[in-house]
Amino acid sequence: CLQGRVGCVPVPCPPVPCSRPLAPPGTCCPLCTECEHEGEMYLDGEVFESHFDECTQCRCDYPDVTCYPRVCAPAHCTYPALDQTGCCALCKDCHFEGNTYYNGQHFPEPSDPCSQCSCRMGEIQCT
Repeated sequence: CLQGRVGCVPVPCPPVPCSRPLAPPGTCCPLCTECEHEGEMYLDGEVFESHFDECTQCRCDYPDVTCYPRVCAPAHCTYPALDQTGCCALCKDCHFEGNTYYNGQHFPEPSDPCSQCSCRMGEIQCT
């Protein structure tokens, strides 16, 4: 208020040294919320795979990047196999009395022809 009149001027904002500045709700000036990692820029909260190790995931928690091993579901089988990335174990094939059976495959039990066996996610079940 100047001599009974209202005068408005824009709030001056300092320059921001990032490529994707954001103005959080309730603020006027944009802020940097990016992390630099392995030559790439990531937004705050973004999860990404390491360029050097596909079994490592990273997260941008501005201004820091935290990396950790990829989280895999447990493989509850005797003979787990690695997934296509080579990071996580999966239950697929079954190995039984010197033979390999595929997940879902049914076969007679070699020592008891009256029993039927099946391979289910790496485990043999016979009845």
